[in-house]
Amino acid sequence: MLFGTWDDQARAAYLTGFEKRKRERRIRGHAHQALKARKARLEARAERRASRRYRTPPATIVVKEEKEAPTTVRYDDSEVMSLWGTEVTVTTTLGLEDAAAPKKKEQREGVDEAQLRAGTLEAMCAKVKGSLLGGRADSKAKRRRDTRNAAKAGKTLGPPTTREEKKKKKGRHR
Repeated sequence: MLFGTWDDQARAAYLTGFEKRKRERRIRGHAHQALKARKARLEARAERRASRRYRTPPATIVVKEEKEAPTTVRYDDSEVMSLWGTEVTVTTTLGLEDAAAPKKKEQREGVDEAQLRAGTLEAMCAKVKGSLLGGRADSKAKRRRDTRNAAKAGKTLGPPTTREEKKKKKGRHR
């Protein structure tokens, strides 16, 4: 005859581990699905950028203006002479070419760690885990917990509403 001994804590951990492992597998599956969707969005964005890059711009007629020599005008003004004691030459330049030149975009150096982490399975699992844990099951658990706490304090929260009562409130009668 063979006798075995059970460690109650290890047995409880083993039995409750099924649910925990199932939840983790489910979260991982949703995370993989979210990663695939993210990758598809990034590829679609890259394709749109590439198609924009090679798209021909609409035909425009460009008229090149001939450059004129700068015009210098001298004014003999006794007021300027009395203020400055010499001639003043003012040169006005129209159509600055340097200001009209397109500026190059500055490229960031280094790697954005947050962006690299966003594409990992672990980050997506954390994001999915937060969205999966909410919902109807949690609201039911919250309702039970609130009722239990109210009962301990000697208060009542009122009866929980049933589906029929909710339908009557909305005006859907069977």
